[in-house]
Amino acid sequence: MSYLGINASLRTNVSFRSKTDEDYHKGLSRLELFHDLNITDCVVLEYMHDVCLGVMKRLISFWKKGKKSVRLINDNVTNEISSELEHLKSYFPKEFNRLPRSLEELEYWKAVEFRSFLLYSGPIVLKGKLQKTFYKHFMLLHCAIRLLVSNETCITYNELANTLLRQFVIEYAERYGEEYITYNVHGLIHVSHFVKIHGSLDTFSAFKFENYLQNIKNTLKNARFPL
Repeated sequence: MSYLGINASLRTNVSFRSKTDEDYHKGLSRLELFHDLNITDCVVLEYMHDVCLGVMKRLISFWKKGKKSVRLINDNVTNEISSELEHLKSYFPKEFNRLPRSLEELEYWKAVEFRSFLLYSGPIVLKGKLQKTFYKHFMLLHCAIRLLVSNETCITYNELANTLLRQFVIEYAERYGEEYITYNVHGLIHVSHFVKIHGSLDTFSAFKFENYLQNIKNTLKNARFPL
């Protein structure tokens, strides 16, 4: 999906139900059976998947093993970042479910680890190790999501966050290639809209369910059943 559609009119409940954009639909959605449901407002872009497991994970992959022009400044930096992430463990408060892990374990990172990298550790460990233009580009995403994840700033600075995210999407195409503008990346231009309707990002994120399912798995793993 090209960033060239960044200024296109937003899809509405009426335009969705009337299927004005024929290429967007693959058939009848069962949600359309609920006539009082505003589909375009209630079916949200959820930031655990869209931002953390989507955009943030892709960015780190680019920096670590993408084409040479987008990688970290040299081959030794990956180890330096990993060491710094390990060092930060002792500074993470108990409220964090998972502590930082090495980039060597990136494929095993959970969504909450990408979130903590985006919101907290990333701006620290990347500074001076990522090309300045790419670092500034990453900070657009960091600042926008920090604004939208907070109950205190998500509405007051909603328009600023939207401006930052739109700029991030435009520059993403310039820095990484228009062919890498995925649905997750394009979706960033709509995130602040859902925050206006539903509140801060954590209000309608899937993180609570990720932790819930993990707790169930741990309980079953540690359970002792009589023969």
